[in-house]
Amino acid sequence: MTAITHIGLAVPDLDSAIKWYEQVLGFRLLAGPYSFDASEENEHNMTNDLLGNHIKKMRNAHLMADNGVGIELFEFKEPRMPKGESRGYEGFFHICLISDDIERLADDIALLAEKGVAIYGIHGRTSPII
Repeated sequence: MTAITHIGLAVPDLDSAIKWYEQVLGFRLLAGPYSFDASEENEHNMTNDLLGNHIKKMRNAHLMADNGVGIELFEFKEPRMPKGESRGYEGFFHICLISDDIERLADDIALLAEKGVAIYGIHGRTSPII
């Protein structure tokens, strides 16, 4: 059997992302936010062992949905996560959710969504939120 325990997502602003996942989607903050600074760590540390020595500074936090699936949010500070236009389906491009009140959730997401967030397959809603 294979099961998902958590998914890692890179975000430009960790504090805003935590607030959004808590307030809009009802996720619970489990751990963090944590800060990582390679200059304050041993040569061999978990962050650089997992992500590579090019990561000098970052922050992260763990959140969990009601069904036990978690997300780990990463804000890469050095090097910064590059800004720019997406070139297609690279990295994370969607999250699938189940909700007791999908219409309310869709409305909440629409109110707080940034350009480029889309909701598909909700009772005939098939257009992106822009």
